[in-house]
Amino acid sequence: MVDDALAWSGLLLGVIGLAATVYQTVKLSQVRRRRQENLLTILNRTNFIKLDHEIVNDLCNRHGDVVMARYLWQVVQSSVELYMRVVDEYLAGEERFSFDDLDRMVGGPLISRAWQYRYWADQIARRPENRSVPVPEAPPVPGMSRVERYFHLRGEAVPPSFPGL
Repeated sequence: MVDDALAWSGLLLGVIGLAATVYQTVKLSQVRRRRQENLLTILNRTNFIKLDHEIVNDLCNRHGDVVMARYLWQVVQSSVELYMRVVDEYLAGEERFSFDDLDRMVGGPLISRAWQYRYWADQIARRPENRSVPVPEAPPVPGMSRVERYFHLRGEAVPPSFPGL
């Protein structure tokens, strides 16, 4: 009788352990999905706050303040490094990510410049599933709407010297 009770309690503990494992796996999956969603949001915001080189050049040329220029370039560099770091974190959390996935992102809020596409492509090429796939050339990235908007708000035409416009 004691052996029977011991067997049933062992079975019950095993079932409880199995249920706890399933519960933890589901919760972990939800946490990972939310983490990836948060990283995409951070990428979007980082891309938004990053100043375009053309705007920084224009501000520096107009004002000639060396301290302001240094500060603005530090902001640009910091936001670019943050963007790159978040891309790395996002890709680390993805089980698979191909160049087809990257091509679907072009033109969206996360990739607005050719250098961003090249960075994503370089990082994706290092993944095991993409090592034998050639890295594609950067497709044309949509226009520099922030640069155009900057000059529009100033009431000026966009200088023809800006590439891509």
